[in-house]
Amino acid sequence: MNKRILAVCDTEADYAYRMVEVLKARKDLHFDIHVFTDLMKLLAFGLVDEIECLLITESAYEEKVKELNIPHVFILSETGIEKGNVLSREENHFYNINKYQAADNIVNDMLAYYVDIKVVLPRKLLQNGNQAKIIGVYSPVKRCLQTTFSLTLGQILAKQGKSLYLNYESFSGFGQITGRNFRADITDMMYLFECVKEKFIYKLNTITENVNGLDFIAPAAIYPDLMNIPGKRWTELLKELREQGDYEYIILDLTDYVDGLLHILKECDWIYTITKGDFYAAAKMEQYERLLAELKLEGVMSKTQKLNLPIFKNIPLKHDEMTYSELAAYIRERLLDDLCK
Repeated sequence: MNKRILAVCDTEADYAYRMVEVLKARKDLHFDIHVFTDLMKLLAFGLVDEIECLLITESAYEEKVKELNIPHVFILSETGIEKGNVLSREENHFYNINKYQAADNIVNDMLAYYVDIKVVLPRKLLQNGNQAKIIGVYSPVKRCLQTTFSLTLGQILAKQGKSLYLNYESFSGFGQITGRNFRADITDMMYLFECVKEKFIYKLNTITENVNGLDFIAPAAIYPDLMNIPGKRWTELLKELREQGDYEYIILDLTDYVDGLLHILKECDWIYTITKGDFYAAAKMEQYERLLAELKLEGVMSKTQKLNLPIFKNIPLKHDEMTYSELAAYIRERLLDDLCK
């Protein structure tokens, strides 16, 4: 199947080519991307090739564009027309987006609207032929650097391939730690999955955040909402992400607050369980392993690698500095080769 064509047109060449770089870096956009800095060249191209989507700056737009019958035209507004103002809902859709904002936000706005008006997206268009590797991180031992380990591991893996981090903590403090206001959280991700499953993979990118190359969905703002999601839904969502998404690695920072924890662990390809050398940690690990044995979950144990981390002198407080830490060096030396096979 030939990819659909997405054309970008802006007489400001630097802006046009920067936008194309951003678009091409997005692996979730399954389009052939063409750039034009001359409207006449766009019009000539459109007479020969069928353009599915056009992203065009307001100053470059002319009425002749309508003659190309492009199904979805996104106009980069330079004069303050508010985002989302639909100029026409006839055969063609003209949608305005503020030009003067982060390029990723422009792409997210465009993609969200494009998905909303499509009835069904062909699923073959979503597949990249590979299945994501799911890495679970869970320990019954608390305050063992589990989240720091998970975030560091995720950022390292993101250098190897596109990676997604999901945090299941009840009180993560992510907003305060990162100084960000999140558009959505992990419970919103599940809502999207349940309501628009056929468009979920496209929609997912409208709510992802990023730190140092690692995509993540913000942890639950209200943890009872997280606890009320049935475990079966999580396994279904993970299957969708594994088979239909464009991620190579999915890192699950798991806690006891998520329903169906043990079933989620069964879905993982690798499991890292961080422990400590003291009596109380050993007792908790013994009880956890006994539970797995009684429930005949030997498969979980066979995929589990227990880690008794050394004492690290310096743990960065900022998320985007974690890949330069002693913990990062430990992960690269001890774990990375197996994960990247």
